[in-house]
Amino acid sequence: MKRCILLLMLVMTACSGGEETLNPINDELRVAAYERFSENLQNNNGMTKERAEKEAFDYLVQRVAVVNRAQEVGIEVTEEEAMEMSNNVREKLENGKIDNAESTLKDIRNTMEAENLTETKYWEEYAKNGYKETLMIDKLKTYEEENALKPWSVRKKEIVKAFKSNESGRIESFREKVGLP
Repeated sequence: MKRCILLLMLVMTACSGGEETLNPINDELRVAAYERFSENLQNNNGMTKERAEKEAFDYLVQRVAVVNRAQEVGIEVTEEEAMEMSNNVREKLENGKIDNAESTLKDIRNTMEAENLTETKYWEEYAKNGYKETLMIDKLKTYEEENALKPWSVRKKEIVKAFKSNESGRIESFREKVGLP
């Protein structure tokens, strides 16, 4: 599961592209992230196509809901913070300090090849922007635990439920876009 989450983070990172794509659920970059993550779940975790598609969709909706909430409460992440995280992950992967580092690096190389990215561009642009989301979510977790006085797991479910209710049309449109029933 730890590898699955790391892979998702890296896949989401590779598909995040630019700052304008932090939260729109219906943009093509998100569809690409969904497709790539679903494929990785099938290939690397042995999930059936149907289960992988559902897992990828659900996780992506949750991630967008949480990032939207972070933006609503004014949480920001600097370029420097995101670049520091990108550099730390890269170093840990290259030094084998992350489980399955070799296969994860292979996945990253495949992404770079598929997206026609240099290693520098991957880590300094694509990874950095994806890690902005990850750091934003981490900051939101702290914010919510301090202000909502509820465990993060409970508060996260509330945030996702509200997002699904408020954005049901967009979510349904995204579901259709990716071909889910």
